Amino acid sequence: MFICVTKHQKQEKPMKKIIFFISLYLCCTLSAFSEETVIKLAIGEYPPFTSEKELHGKLLEEVVSAAFGLEGIRVEYAYFPWARSIALTENGEYDGTFPWLKTADRMEIFHLHQDSLIQDEGVYFHLKTTTFDWSTLEDLKKYRVGVTLGYANVEIYEKAGIKAEAVPREELNFKKIAGNRIDVYQTSKTVGYYMMHSQKVSSHIL
Repeated sequence: MFICVTKHQKQEKPMKKIIFFISLYLCCTLSAFSEETVIKLAIGEYPPFTSEKELHGKLLEEVVSAAFGLEGIRVEYAYFPWARSIALTENGEYDGTFPWLKTADRMEIFHLHQDSLIQDEGVYFHLKTTTFDWSTLEDLKKYRVGVTLGYANVEIYEKAGIKAEAVPREELNFKKIAGNRIDVYQTSKTVGYYMMHSQKVSSHIL
């Protein structure tokens, strides 16, 4: 995951828009915000990295706030479903959003920074009673796959002909797994384990 700055800048506002991706170095971008004392970022539920509800789920928010704070810039956060967060940023209603994976479509809209802040592993979660075996996207077609709107794998699944069930918030996918309404769901390993424990379903899900 990477950082990007929008290629299209509103004339009345000198600060460029940004998207933060999980594996970026924030200190490399601070000069773009030197004329602002407050920036507004649109984010969503992605604990332990970002969260409105989880007190201990704001690790990246703390990092971002501290990094901008070194430049005398205060960060204000607003929380939305992820698809709306990125749309609001692209439309210029918010100054940035994070964290996001780098995709070709986002590279068309945003300038991406190549350096990394943190790295995580994407894995599939499923019930312990579900036999899950895959090596290619074609193998996923026999499973009920969950996805979160706005995430990169929405487009990946569509292009592969996989009929994934979409929800606006990630935690809903874990509830659907626990309720046996979907078979598998892919996300960050760190985020997945956090949500499993916070929803008290870790004894049922791998």
